[in-house]
Amino acid sequence: MGGSAVALLRWNVDTRYVIESGKSFSMQNMKFDQLLPGYKINFATGEILRPATATAFSPKQISSPGGTIILDGSGKSIDWFASAGSFKKLQSLLINQNDAVGIFSSPAASAGATLVRDSLNSWGLVSRILWIDETHKNDPNMTAAAASCGAFVFVGNSLDSLAGLLSTGTSVGAMFALKVDAGKPILFLSDDVMLAGEKAIGGVSGSTLGAYYGYLTQLPGLNLLKGMQPIPRFYQNSNNSRGYDFSGNRVMGMMWSMGISRLPYGLLIDAGAYVAVKNNSIAVCGVAQTSTPLIVIDARNAQWVDFPLFLSPGMANAVQNAAFIGAAMHIIRPGDSCSLTDVRLDWHSEPREFFLEQNYPNPFNPATTIRFSISQASIVSLKIFDILGREVATLIDQQAAEGTYETRWDASNNASGVYFARLDQLVNGSLKSQMNKLVLAK
Repeated sequence: MGGSAVALLRWNVDTRYVIESGKSFSMQNMKFDQLLPGYKINFATGEILRPATATAFSPKQISSPGGTIILDGSGKSIDWFASAGSFKKLQSLLINQNDAVGIFSSPAASAGATLVRDSLNSWGLVSRILWIDETHKNDPNMTAAAASCGAFVFVGNSLDSLAGLLSTGTSVGAMFALKVDAGKPILFLSDDVMLAGEKAIGGVSGSTLGAYYGYLTQLPGLNLLKGMQPIPRFYQNSNNSRGYDFSGNRVMGMMWSMGISRLPYGLLIDAGAYVAVKNNSIAVCGVAQTSTPLIVIDARNAQWVDFPLFLSPGMANAVQNAAFIGAAMHIIRPGDSCSLTDVRLDWHSEPREFFLEQNYPNPFNPATTIRFSISQASIVSLKIFDILGREVATLIDQQAAEGTYETRWDASNNASGVYFARLDQLVNGSLKSQMNKLVLAK
């Protein structure tokens, strides 16, 4: 997860994942600890020993507006305007299709705003470019134009000045705040995604070693998504090609900003995927079912935070990253949604094609019940494996009709320890798998 740090991922009783052919991977509630030099872990007990530099982590509260905030993680307009892209989502949220879409943009970076305006006009939608800078922040004409809009798009804005230009102390900013309170949908594109949160991160696309050299800066965001640090274009280079040139800056900068500002959530969004947030719930969408899923670092229950002390040779600032002890990681694929305020993050996908429920009880002694659902007739197997991957029991291996099934595993002849139940479904040569952790405690 970036320089000067080691990320440790571990199963817990709530960890689940789904592997399905032709769709992105999904996982929930994987225990996540990120360690810095000086930290130790006892593999026998799982205890993490921290140095004196660690401080208690007290995360801020999470909140989001009543209207939908859309974060598009791509820098490519072909993704924005795809048939399943973020602009189709924005259009679906317009109360009146004749409502104007306001496009906030800096006059210094006009290409993106012009492209968006022309594309929306080709769809038959009314749009207005709202050039925002020092000369326009109190412009009565600009304020009136913003007042006429039923939705907003942010593209090509200056990360270091937009929060000030749209503060409630400016005429345009005060009008925008009224629109937010009224629940108008808002779409953030590309690097503007960072402006939706409490903090934007400057310098992400400067030097490829910016986080290693301490070049990154925290900038004020619009604070619409309180407690969240969104990061777009996770695996996308500055020229929009697929690559990893700035991925280190993005993930390290996210962890660093979360630690400094006590933000409980970090959201890593890649090209081809976008996120819709409303009333503290989050839905992940993509231009395809195979779009890179959303990667979430969940620090709501983290107990400790720490920062690197190492300075690269000749640099004045330390490496920018953070240690988190007691956090979680979630991978949310397109089509899934969840609440961000649940004690244990859980999500649903409609329609649910097949699902392996967590066994009950768990831990258990000596028997436990396992339920699963399939949505079509297929060959299904449910097997138990030990922690070394050896098969210890086959509970089901047969053709099965659509429906929900329940079976029991009697582990009287097995030793105490961790086991895994794996559900496999074979449909027309396509294999789906899901696995849950079971704990036998005699």
